[in-house]
Amino acid sequence: MAHSDGAGRCGARSHLRGAVGDRDSRDAHVESTEQVSGERLGEGHAVLSAAGLTPETYAGAAERLAGADPVLGGVVDRWGPPPFWRHPEGFGGLVQGILVQQVSLESAVALDLDRLAVAPDDEVRGALIAIRGIGRWTADVYLLFALRRPDAWPSGDLALAKAVGELWGLPALPDWDEPDAWAERWRPQRAAAARFLWHDYLSRRRRGSRWCARSAARS
Repeated sequence: MAHSDGAGRCGARSHLRGAVGDRDSRDAHVESTEQVSGERLGEGHAVLSAAGLTPETYAGAAERLAGADPVLGGVVDRWGPPPFWRHPEGFGGLVQGILVQQVSLESAVALDLDRLAVAPDDEVRGALIAIRGIGRWTADVYLLFALRRPDAWPSGDLALAKAVGELWGLPALPDWDEPDAWAERWRPQRAAAARFLWHDYLSRRRRGSRWCARSAARS
């Protein structure tokens, strides 16, 4: 059912924790104000570890971001909470990430994904990039969606660059590396911030409302 206005509206910031739900991330890749430091975001809260986000820890991270950053809070006010998009863990999640890259699945099979599941982010990224055809973006997407690492950030993502430009009213599309510098303000919760930006990008193009409605129907 479609979301309604008022207290039951899917986008009400006061209902952020309860409304953030699980989502498959396949639809998230359609192409492709104050500064808030990581220290401030983590103040008074346990720092998110390398362990994967859960719906509960993701909701907490999203709530803190919305409260600390007025622009991200405005995303929730306009469109509702950003969904917890994710890929399956392990090989299935890697396959989803690399299919668009036309990477050899035989090469991917050679990875020890169980070991990577508990390895630090940099080690995971390095192991993936070592496979011919897998680049930084695919590795970061695997970290963010499949391993659900709390501070993963998909460098070079076009939709994120467009979202930054639209939300902060930039006169031109940011260069590919500008969103990376912009995202430093959201450490150590950049993975949640990325979902805010994708959520705004999709919702502006009327591609996000059906997810909001599904979340309300399933909550």
